[in-house]
Amino acid sequence: RLLAQQTGNGLSMPNVVTYTTVIHAYAVRGLAHEAESVLKEMLAGQPTKDGERKARVVPNRRSFTATMNAWVKSLETDSPERCLKLIGVMEKLAEQQKRRDLRPNIVS
Repeated sequence: RLLAQQTGNGLSMPNVVTYTTVIHAYAVRGLAHEAESVLKEMLAGQPTKDGERKARVVPNRRSFTATMNAWVKSLETDSPERCLKLIGVMEKLAEQQKRRDLRPNIVS
């Protein structure tokens, strides 16, 4: 929420590196819910004319990989399912935005 609050205060805007750094910090501690919350914050945005939502900050492959790393380190029983769901989101986003760099790779 702190990152979201800074977007309207006239100071520098958080970017993909800022958000991914926060996700990585959560991942190091195995705080998967918090890491995924930051990823969701990145994806949350304002509605567009056609009813879609435009991402506040478009996550990149590293953002998703760091979030999946958080799930793995959390040792929660549903971690594999959570990671597979994130891979699906990556693929959908890559297709929608026609960005090959968002597709999962051998690391993700």
